[in-house]
Amino acid sequence: MEAPQPGRQYGVTSYLSKALPTEAEIAVNNLLIDELKRQNNFESQEQTQKRKVVLESLQKITLEFVKQVSKVQGLPDSIAENSGGKIFTYGSYRLGVYGPGSDIDTLVVVPKHISREEFFQYFPPLLIKLAPPNSIQELTPVPDAFVPIIKFEYSGISIDLIFAQLAIRQVAPDLTLNNKDILRGVDEKCLRCLNGTRVTDEILELVPQKAVFRTALRGIKLWAQSEDRRAVYANVMGFPGGVAWAMLVARVCQLYPQATSSVIIAKFFRIIGRWPWPQPVLLKAIEGGPLQVRVWNPQIYHGDKYHIMPIITPAYPSMCATHNITSSTKTVLSREMERAAGIVDRIMVSKVSWKELFARHSFFTTGYKYYLSVIAASRNKESQLLWSGLVESKVRLLVSSLEHVHSIALAHPFNKGFDREHHCNSEDEFEKISNGDLQYQVKDATTEILAQTSVITPVTSTGDGGDTVKTTNEQASPEKNDKNHKIYTTTYYIGIELAADGKKQLDISYSTNEFKAICTGWQQYDIDTMSVNVVHTRNYDLPDDVFQPDETKPTRAGRAPKSKAKKRTHASIGQDSADPQNVVFGLARSIAKATVLSKLAGERNNVHIVEGDITNPQQMKEAAAAVSKTTGGSLDVLVNNAALFGGPTTGFTLTDFNGKEDLFKTDMNQAMEVNVYGIVYTTNAFLPLLLASSIKKIICITTALALSAFVEKTEIASIIPYSVSKAALNMVVTKYAILLKEQGVTVLGLSPGWVNTSDGEPTPEQAAGNEWMAGMFRKVDPRVTGQISVQESAKAGIKVIQTVGVEDSGKVLSHHGDQENWL
Repeated sequence: MEAPQPGRQYGVTSYLSKALPTEAEIAVNNLLIDELKRQNNFESQEQTQKRKVVLESLQKITLEFVKQVSKVQGLPDSIAENSGGKIFTYGSYRLGVYGPGSDIDTLVVVPKHISREEFFQYFPPLLIKLAPPNSIQELTPVPDAFVPIIKFEYSGISIDLIFAQLAIRQVAPDLTLNNKDILRGVDEKCLRCLNGTRVTDEILELVPQKAVFRTALRGIKLWAQSEDRRAVYANVMGFPGGVAWAMLVARVCQLYPQATSSVIIAKFFRIIGRWPWPQPVLLKAIEGGPLQVRVWNPQIYHGDKYHIMPIITPAYPSMCATHNITSSTKTVLSREMERAAGIVDRIMVSKVSWKELFARHSFFTTGYKYYLSVIAASRNKESQLLWSGLVESKVRLLVSSLEHVHSIALAHPFNKGFDREHHCNSEDEFEKISNGDLQYQVKDATTEILAQTSVITPVTSTGDGGDTVKTTNEQASPEKNDKNHKIYTTTYYIGIELAADGKKQLDISYSTNEFKAICTGWQQYDIDTMSVNVVHTRNYDLPDDVFQPDETKPTRAGRAPKSKAKKRTHASIGQDSADPQNVVFGLARSIAKATVLSKLAGERNNVHIVEGDITNPQQMKEAAAAVSKTTGGSLDVLVNNAALFGGPTTGFTLTDFNGKEDLFKTDMNQAMEVNVYGIVYTTNAFLPLLLASSIKKIICITTALALSAFVEKTEIASIIPYSVSKAALNMVVTKYAILLKEQGVTVLGLSPGWVNTSDGEPTPEQAAGNEWMAGMFRKVDPRVTGQISVQESAKAGIKVIQTVGVEDSGKVLSHHGDQENWL
């Protein structure tokens, strides 16, 4: 392992700990690396070599580009041949944290007589000419971006190519960019481009152990980056980008210079998740330099005061890498880091695996009820690449505007768009498509590979300073009255969290009209071939292609009542019915005696009480018939929550029943009647309603005390009738899961945790029993201090119920959704 330099202070403050790794931390670190490998985070040597070949080719093309432009300018051959040019990388590739599918951020550095305009004019066609045949695809120059860029794929590797012109006559092969003086005489855009490489090099110089930093950064990027993980990685959408995440990880490395990557990740979520923003994150003190340029300073520059999560680049001139962060995306990040911190805490004590950290987001499944669909549409595929990119770059402005709407508490942009193709036969159909209608979508469409690559290239200057765009090998855009042609759309989704009074006062017309005006004000906007619309979308109207095959799509409210039979508590009915979109049925043996439930039903129109004893099969059939009349014959979720626990023999072991066999038989029969037979009677009665639903979930509330491995660890030899009957219930879950699998029914055993179901303060006897139980449970989880509340248990359990699918059928899960964290 690389050692930190002795006596060196890393960062603007001293370290928090220089403790050497423990054996346990090293073991967890090894598990982290194993999980990263399982997640395909490391690239093969063959693929890495392919990247090197591509970069070598780009270097040769750069030299040829400079040579040819120099000759076009009429410069002598000696100057053209020796002017030189050089390729630099930056970002993940230069940091050494790239993996399969990663792009290569690349910088072309040229001498002073080569202009940016010439770069965009000559480099793309030369690239196609000199690269191997058909190796260049999706070539998209974007000259008017904040950082002008050419995007393309070279032999399947995504390249983001930017440009910098230095105030020197010759670019030598051994040129480096570390010296500040290299920045003299360059314009602002070139300065931004040069700083990509300079910042990357500074980050690596400022971390104590590069290998530790790289592995930790891989873990954080995997957690944040993909739409298949937490989806909080996208600078353009108002989340931190690659360099910002790298700087955050580097800062934590500075604070723990001897730590393993696993410890860095654990500390990361606690430290960054609770960072006192807007205090900036700095890797070193902000430096001055030789240029009259802007350096981040909120004391001088008014705009810098509004950076709500400032992460400052270490290379001169220092800039804020997170100026795009909004109040909403900051809130989303805080929530995600809090979630991750709790998971990693359990990982570090071997309670859960690293896989748990990298679980997929729930943005579409349970994240929000209301969404905005931002739809960019074009009649031409090449135009859509530019148009959708322009719209994407403005989505964060819409988010910022929505944050000022009184009725909206949060606007959460998803970090990627969804590209779709549609067949259009009329102008009316185009209008429908541009407003989100998917009935004309081409199903299972694949990306077209054109026989000849179309290159969109600015070639002349208009009188107003804009660019005229022509297309080499161009395809004519379909006219408005053409029939039977394709329409290309890209849709960006924004989850909306309403304020308490949001439903009554929601009006976002000003924000959406302002956003559309900004987009259509683009110089290259063509009213005949492009459109942008913002459409209200309910969660149950989201397209199928935003969901994974194992995810459950939300359904329309009012068609999915949940039946709940309970003996111990009404809390989960309270939790479920708090959502007015749910219709909730509570099963009670006697409505007259169910005072708490009756009070809840009186307060909430979506709560209904059905009378029936679960140990009576006929009464369960009658209860199902009553529910059916209200719901129209369907039921989405059945939660079997009734249970019999306690009694005079709770503390008995099996040998304590010696000579008391009648008592044993009586207690066992009572427990089995409620905890097993009653569940079967109830499930059978309501099964026809469940089969009429699209969700079809049967949840049986069970306990970790019915699991052999858990009981062995706790060494609890008592609580016989309850544990044994619940173990039998777990087998009932398995049997139903097997029986109903082909019909798409999810059957789950769910442990609610160790829950306080008492109505008031415990008696001294109950308190003593709880303390004994806590001591036994601490053998499994040392963090146990007492029972959790009914509300906490119900809220967590409902989340599990919402997320499980058929693939989970037959399992017994904790209220955390795993099979380890039972308490």
